[in-house]
Formats: sequence, C-alpha cells, structure tokens
Amino acid sequence: LKTIIAIIIFLAGDLVTKYLFYNQELWSHLSFIEKSFNTGISRSLPMPELIIIVVAIIALWIFIYLFVTKKISFRIFIFLVAGTLWNFIDRIVFHGVRDFIMAVQQFPIFNLADVYITLGALIFVNTEILPWKWGLKK
Repeated sequence: LKTIIAIIIFLAGDLVTKYLFYNQELWSHLSFIEKSFNTGISRSLPMPELIIIVVAIIALWIFIYLFVTKKISFRIFIFLVAGTLWNFIDRIVFHGVRDFIMAVQQFPIFNLADVYITLGALIFVNTEILPWKWGLKK
C-alpha cells in the first residue's frame, strides 16, 4: 500500500507541474521554463512511438521484478516507476511527452518525470554499482 501511495504522490507531482507549466504556461516568463513537446526519445531523437511504448512496458516490468526480488530499494523503485509511468501515460494520451524545464542552455528540455528517472538511476549507481566496483559489496 505504501508503494502505491508513493507512486500516486510522485505521479501527482508530475501531473501538476505539467499542467501548470506546460498547459497553463504559468511562469513562462521565467528563463528556465520553455515549453517543448517531445515525440522522440532523449534529446528528441526520432523513434517510432510503438518502440518507445514497448521499451517503457519492458522497463516497468524489469523495475517491478527487481523490486519484488529485492534487487533494488523502495526509493529507487518509486523514482524509476513514477518517472517511467508518467512519461508512458503522456505518450499514450498525447503521443509525446510534455517537457518544460530548461536548466541550462544547450541541455535537453525535460520534465519532473525525467528528474525522477535520473534520480532513480543515480541512486542505483551510487548504492549498487559503485560499491561493487570499489570492493565495498561482495
């Protein structure tokens, strides 16, 4: 139950920010808010929508498997699932992803779901990959 509640809270955060900053263009005068619709993958690289959807479904199943088998923590699972799921929902509903955060010029425009996925991946690398490399985990 706590997993479902956490995912809903994260999904709500992404939905609210996309609604306010993308749909309503709230605070669009700020230099780091720039509306962008991404029909491709990272950096708007073109990719057939069907392939993107299939990859997202496979990724969600992998995250669920890793969590159920205790290979990833609750925190990593929530970040990865919430980010992947909401961008997946955007693709199903809008046939693309609503992005609006431009942190640095010449850097891809992104959204809160992308932040979730990035944080989940960084936490995974920091807690699971690097300790193995440095001999801290066996």
